[in-house]
Amino acid sequence: MKKSVKEGTKLTWNEVKKHNKESDCWIVVDGKVFDVTKYLNKHPGGPAILKRQAGRDASLHYKAANHPAYVLQEREDHQVGVVSGPDPNPQSKTAASDKQASLLSPLNLVLALLIAALGYYFFVQNK
Repeated sequence: MKKSVKEGTKLTWNEVKKHNKESDCWIVVDGKVFDVTKYLNKHPGGPAILKRQAGRDASLHYKAANHPAYVLQEREDHQVGVVSGPDPNPQSKTAASDKQASLLSPLNLVLALLIAALGYYFFVQNK
C-alpha cells in the first residue's frame, strides 16, 4: 500500500529518528522526509549508504553524490512529509568523519608519498 505524499504533512525530528532501521528507513533531504525502505536494495550505490543515514538528515551526503536529474523526480514518489527546522541533534560528526576517512584513505596516502618522493628526487637532481 503506497503512502500518500503530502507536502503539508509535518513531522517532528523525534518521529523521523524512529525510522532508523533496514525494515523502516526514512531519510531527510532539504527538509523533505522520504521513506526509502522499499528502495534500499534498488539503490545503485547499495543499501548501506541509505542505512547509514536512516532517521537523519542526509542532505549533505545526497548533494555530494551529484545524482542525475531523473532522481529528483523519482524521489518524490517516496516522500512522506516534511520536517521543519534543523535537526536538534545533528549527526554532523558522521559527515565529518566520512570526509576525514576519505582524506586518509590508503590511495591518498600512497599518492602523497609518491608526490613527496618525486619532489625529493627532482630537488636532489637540481642541486
